[in-house]
Amino acid sequence: MVGATSEERRAHQEKVALRAKYALKVVGSPKSDGRQIYMCPAAAGQVKCSLMAPLRPVKRGTLPIFNTPSSVQPGSVCASAHTTFSALDLPLAQRDLYGSYQWFKSYNRRNRVEGFFGNLKNEASENLRPGSIRVRGGLETGFLTMLFVVATNFRLAERWDERTPAKKATKRRGRPRSQVMPEYLAVALSAGRSNGPPIISGKTDDDPMM
Repeated sequence: MVGATSEERRAHQEKVALRAKYALKVVGSPKSDGRQIYMCPAAAGQVKCSLMAPLRPVKRGTLPIFNTPSSVQPGSVCASAHTTFSALDLPLAQRDLYGSYQWFKSYNRRNRVEGFFGNLKNEASENLRPGSIRVRGGLETGFLTMLFVVATNFRLAERWDERTPAKKATKRRGRPRSQVMPEYLAVALSAGRSNGPPIISGKTDDDPMM
């Protein structure tokens, strides 16, 4: 999918999701020697197959498998509900189904990790490489490596702040200004300037229209 657009990648992931129900289902975690147990998709209830009865209730609308063979070959995945594969049988086995949305999401982390390692080993900055730390002991080496990592994080954060424009602070909106207080203030000022009655909106108490 190198160079594919987001629409092409999404369409490919949808096709993988449709085929995922026919894939063997992983059971548990790998053993200490790398062995992994898989379950038949029909036994897991993902599809319907005449060669294998489901071990759990099948949901309504589950698709059947057509053109199944008349007999089962000994040692094949159709001979039993569970099959154990050795580490040599699955050299490229991964946790998520290859090409699925979960696989793309997990694999995309590698871009960030590889980029950070490149910054950590940059000769113009931290330059972390074999021989940079000349101490003995795992604890001492780990502590100095942590300082290299912290320095790289600070440098990348400062670079991010330089390239990212600062956001303008939003103006806080308080209570609307009252229109009564200015009128009272004008009345008080008019009363202080003269001995006559207060003036309100250009009218006096002698005005017959009041």
